[in-house]
Amino acid sequence: MYRCIILIIHFKEDLMKKISLVLSLVIIMTILCACSEPYSQVRGNDAVAVASEASVSEKISGCNPEKYTMDLTLDTEKDTISGDVIVDLTNMTDDALTKICFRLYSATVSSGSINKAENTSTGTEYEVAPGSDKSVIYVDLAGDSIDPGKTVSVKLNFTSIIPDSEDRFGVINTDNGKLYNMTFCFPQIAFLENGKWFEDAYIPEGEARFSEMSDYYVTLKAPADYTVVSSGKSSTTDGVTTIDAPGVREMAIAACNFADVISKTEDGIKYNVLAVKFSDDNAEYYTDMYNIMLDAAIDSVNIFSELVGNYIYDEIDIVPLYMSGNIGGMEMPGFIQIAVPKNVTASDEGYSEVDYTGICQNTMIVTAHEMGHQWFYCAVGNNEAADPWLDESFTSFLEYYYVYKSDKLEDTADAFNKKHYEIDPQEIPSAFDSEDGSSPSYVNLPTNDYGKDGDYSLVVYDNGAWFLRKLELTMGSEKFFEMLSEWYTLNTGKIAGGAVFVQHVLKYDSSDEVKDVINYFLSDDYLK
Repeated sequence: MYRCIILIIHFKEDLMKKISLVLSLVIIMTILCACSEPYSQVRGNDAVAVASEASVSEKISGCNPEKYTMDLTLDTEKDTISGDVIVDLTNMTDDALTKICFRLYSATVSSGSINKAENTSTGTEYEVAPGSDKSVIYVDLAGDSIDPGKTVSVKLNFTSIIPDSEDRFGVINTDNGKLYNMTFCFPQIAFLENGKWFEDAYIPEGEARFSEMSDYYVTLKAPADYTVVSSGKSSTTDGVTTIDAPGVREMAIAACNFADVISKTEDGIKYNVLAVKFSDDNAEYYTDMYNIMLDAAIDSVNIFSELVGNYIYDEIDIVPLYMSGNIGGMEMPGFIQIAVPKNVTASDEGYSEVDYTGICQNTMIVTAHEMGHQWFYCAVGNNEAADPWLDESFTSFLEYYYVYKSDKLEDTADAFNKKHYEIDPQEIPSAFDSEDGSSPSYVNLPTNDYGKDGDYSLVVYDNGAWFLRKLELTMGSEKFFEMLSEWYTLNTGKIAGGAVFVQHVLKYDSSDEVKDVINYFLSDDYLK
């Protein structure tokens, strides 16, 4: 996810003249806030020692979802997504499984339920019961316990009510039609670790995902005038969309009855934007914006592939939408959502030059950030509730590098601003233009331990990016990116952990200087 709060260091008029002052204020504010917070630095912290002594093994869920086969119906009259989901699951533990935990996050956001569960082979119906959170649902296998190493297929019937919401999960109603964003609304097996099911609650302005990769095969029925995009590859005929999405951590779908698809292909990767016709009066503006999203996605993939490693899919779908609060975008496998403004010209009510001089730059950088998550979260997985830094800090680092390395960002933004706002060219500084934007705050706490939302953003996103930047400056760029590239290669398709990352860094550079950087940014309390 991209938090707009961090844009204060990117977009202000004449920002180059003010960048040092703004960064200094951010650092001072963060230090002051940190004085009594759990992420404040403490004496005697030794993250290096704790991580080095940690006995780590690959994180594998004890209940592995081999495949999801979904037969879905989008009801545009009732605003529901419902249907049957068949899950092929394997017991990876040493004990028999007598119950299965599923997550259905829509139950927290609006209303959702698993109505029925049964064994596809025997037809045995299973009891369905709620867990500790609305999104937690247990299926009691009764006498059909799953022995170690065995695989069974469980069929679920579910319904998710899609809320009227300008958000990552919801339906946006306009005069032109409806845009459905269907994320967090499909049943998914919870992660099983050390005999405990992952039951962390849904976080409205963050993520609490923790899932293995699986193969998704989906059939979606919707009215024939709806255009559909999704994770994986999709094709639609007469209102029936088929989706093949192997090797993804979740499914995401968008459907709209006032949109086309704009596509570009480069180096074997197909880039699609769901070109939503939000406004007939500003059609050219939105078309330009959608092409900018495409170009930013292509530019990001080229830069990140060179720095870290290749993008693991051969398609990406981009969905523009209105987003509430301070959210700028959202990531899913092979699928990203990017916020667009409602008021786009100087004649629109609510327009202000200060707000809109950075629209194009913001859109490109948000797109780069969400594309970065295709490397960290989608490819290299993590427990987002316990270790949000392992995707958000890494992705923010890539975002900063996008601004640092892109030779298209300023030219594209200048042309867009000149055309639509008659604004003169502006320089767009990277956070890396500053000598040091870090603060004495630990970046590796669980999401909910940061308290205030602004603290979470400043520490995990910004300070986390600076942790990696400090490692780069200390190790040297060549050695650092060799380390990061191998980390990506070794952990693609897996679940990463903080202690393992520290051990990986030390394998490349165990100097006192590198250890000091690690101990400065990482708390030893969360590396055990």
